[in-house]
Amino acid sequence: MEYAQSRGLFPHDIHGGNAMMLDGKGLVVDISDFLKPEPCLAWSDLKIAYNWLYLPLFSWHRLPLPYFILDLVRFMYRLWRSWRKVINFSH
Repeated sequence: MEYAQSRGLFPHDIHGGNAMMLDGKGLVVDISDFLKPEPCLAWSDLKIAYNWLYLPLFSWHRLPLPYFILDLVRFMYRLWRSWRKVINFSH
């Protein structure tokens, strides 16, 4: 992300489906939205989830998670984001 920003790009739409690991390094596989200048909340949320959920709960077993679990996480995140928008508009 820092490299993309140093090249004048705006990391956007970064989420679990667009980021992968290869040889212990993170890769972003979809950069199609990097020209949008607005901040990406999904990237901030992904970093929080990684530090607060993945590292303490799942990183120790190093086994790939089944796709249905990843799909469940994506579904719950979308639900949470829509709920968060409703709460923010009600104030």
